[in-house]
Amino acid sequence: MNKITDLATLERLAIYSSQRDQKIRLETAQDWAPYFNFLFYLADYMGPRIIVELGVLHGLSAAHLAAGAPESTVIGVDIDLSNLCHAFPWKNVIFLEGNPLKIFPDFPHGPNIDLLFIDSEHTYDVTMSQYNKFRPFVSSGGVILLDDIRMKEEMSRVWEEISDPKIEFPTLHAEHLGFGAVLCD
Repeated sequence: MNKITDLATLERLAIYSSQRDQKIRLETAQDWAPYFNFLFYLADYMGPRIIVELGVLHGLSAAHLAAGAPESTVIGVDIDLSNLCHAFPWKNVIFLEGNPLKIFPDFPHGPNIDLLFIDSEHTYDVTMSQYNKFRPFVSSGGVILLDDIRMKEEMSRVWEEISDPKIEFPTLHAEHLGFGAVLCD
């Protein structure tokens, strides 16, 4: 895995992603290209072993992460998988249905998540609980992505309370609801 050691690397990847056509074509609008490209290129750059996404909805983010890192295992967790795309060709993705705080066991072998993407309930309590539960299991040089950090005040509060090195990408999210990355050391 390529460890991310500075925020400038993430910023360069975001700029690069914004300047490219959508890497893979799914049922997405073109204005989402920078967002999904960032997920693809970040996964491609890092070459993570384990990617965990909390909150998958249609599975489009998981698809871009899986395509960017085909040798990785992507674990997508959502309380309801009924909206998941049925035509899902990536074999390196496992979907689990349920509350990630309840169905995910503690990781017995120490930190082993290289890329964590939190995009689930969008409330302060749930997002902070997920961040605090999973943060200790993100490897050194790993990244935590948080989506919709400007969706509402309580999500902004989550973002402001995170003390790890972080960067916000205000232009990546098509609906300008906020997107940020946290470095783990």
